Amino acid sequence: MRIKNTLNFDLKQLAYSENGVDDYYWPVRVSELNGARARLRSELYDLIKEVRVVAAETAALVESIVLAYVNCTLQMLQATLIKTRCERDNVEITPAPNYRFLSMLLGKAVYSEDAFVTSLKKGPPPLSKLKSPLRFSRDLVIGRREGIQRRVIAPINYEKDIITFVSHGLVQQWKKQAKARVIFQRPNAFFSSIKNVSTVLSSSDTYWVGRLLNLFENQFSVFNVNCSAIFRQYMENFLKQSFVYSKAHIVALRKRKKIPNNFWGNTGGSIWTRLLSIVVRERGGEVTCFDHAGGYAYFDDLSDLALKEFLMCNYFVTYSDAQ
Repeated sequence: MRIKNTLNFDLKQLAYSENGVDDYYWPVRVSELNGARARLRSELYDLIKEVRVVAAETAALVESIVLAYVNCTLQMLQATLIKTRCERDNVEITPAPNYRFLSMLLGKAVYSEDAFVTSLKKGPPPLSKLKSPLRFSRDLVIGRREGIQRRVIAPINYEKDIITFVSHGLVQQWKKQAKARVIFQRPNAFFSSIKNVSTVLSSSDTYWVGRLLNLFENQFSVFNVNCSAIFRQYMENFLKQSFVYSKAHIVALRKRKKIPNNFWGNTGGSIWTRLLSIVVRERGGEVTCFDHAGGYAYFDDLSDLALKEFLMCNYFVTYSDAQ
């Protein structure tokens, strides 16, 4: 956005409030977005409980894409509020080049496939064949250092061995109590690109796409703003495409004989962890996920963590017992 005065960003001279830097124009308060996220999260919990009871097959799809759905919803809601309030305050908007939702709303960008959908379609980034010798050597070195095997001589036993997508310090500590081999594998071992898939949704999937679409539109009503036709169409495309490709991956996983009985996932924010976790638990296996970065478990409100992590795992390991 373009404003007419120059802002002083000397940290020693800035004044702050609960809404951020004073005298800096930003028409959407953090508290508003936090409230919107909490409200949407609560409504999604109820929806997931319902779909698990009446449509277990569709529930797997909802649970796999729910984080991307929340992110898209909040981004489009914020873009709408920015545009509406800037027009109210007579502030000219110059969106950042990579702020595509606001650019779409202003007619300065055209529709393009959502990055999450593209990722689902393409599968995990392919491993370079040219770098295979280097990767092999690196895996040996890192495996010895971490104590988590990356290259094994004896074949993997997916019934007994523990398969992990992650190997950071907390995982290395947790590994010490493991009674089985812990073997690091990349998502490429389980996922590939999706080709020649039917884009026709089942009646159940279509119904729940509609429910999620209505939930999306309701978030705008809370702020007394209209959801643009552009955003509604974007979300409808996102939901249908996400359902199609998530289902294709889940179906492919269900056909595999080699699925770990004990899986250690990285963050639930990874679609590959979420999808594999769904199938592991369907087969009666167990999924363990780990706290990471600054430590989610330090926060009093764990409802966001529940949607991101607890929904997908049997156990969640924190940095300390007190957490």
